Amino acid sequence: MSAVATVPKVLAYSWRREHGLAALELPIALPANQVVMVSYQSRDNDPTVRWLGDVIRSISASGD
Repeated sequence: MSAVATVPKVLAYSWRREHGLAALELPIALPANQVVMVSYQSRDNDPTVRWLGDVIRSISASGD
């Protein structure tokens, strides 16, 4: 089976090392993706949901 995927660079390089896949730079610039988290308002104070939101914000801010 052959497949092509566009994935974040850090993921591509990890898969290249772990699975022997090819990782190539795109010849064009792609627009940035927006990450959005949606949850029920009743879950706003759930520690697990808050933790996940904090992780997403942290990763997004670091650019990884």
